[in-house]
Amino acid sequence: MLTTCEKIVADIPCFEIAVAGEEPLAELVLYHGWGSNAEKQRFRGQLLAAFGYRVIVPEISGHGVRGALAYDGPQAALDFQRVLLQSVGECVELAQAVFHPGRAHFLVGHSLGGMIALGALTPLARALNGVVAMNSTANWADATAALAGGFATVARRLQRWLLTRAKSCSRRSMRLIRRGGLRAGSRRRCS
Repeated sequence: MLTTCEKIVADIPCFEIAVAGEEPLAELVLYHGWGSNAEKQRFRGQLLAAFGYRVIVPEISGHGVRGALAYDGPQAALDFQRVLLQSVGECVELAQAVFHPGRAHFLVGHSLGGMIALGALTPLARALNGVVAMNSTANWADATAALAGGFATVARRLQRWLLTRAKSCSRRSMRLIRRGGLRAGSRRRCS
């Protein structure tokens, strides 16, 4: 039977989800994304716990029971950076408080939560067996630029990259066709 407990760990409100009376396969800290909250990750945490994991779902600063920010307002980029940096530090403290020696330990995060998990990777490297970042990025600069109204800048950068790749692939394909190395209907991966 799954149990869900609300806890305060290292001054951070969390859910702890596990199978009652069973030794967990591993321990996971599961972070939600920007504009979400721990309650919305409860179902994901329950799915993971049903497979035998002990799951801790912390509330990120400025989210859920820890308040609300204007997630797409004029201060969003500054709030995002502040919350990200604060949360990486909190993640290290939280992991040190909840991880039991001798078990496998993982950080898992969605969106901003993935960035937090990746940011805490270095200080927690010896304690971790892995990190999962879902729909996330390790590129903090582009994520912050996007929130600062720079979606157009990020989109232009992506478009330039895609056009460069397409032109490069077309030139290679034409050379191969001329040499007889690529037949109509065949596919070749451009690298």
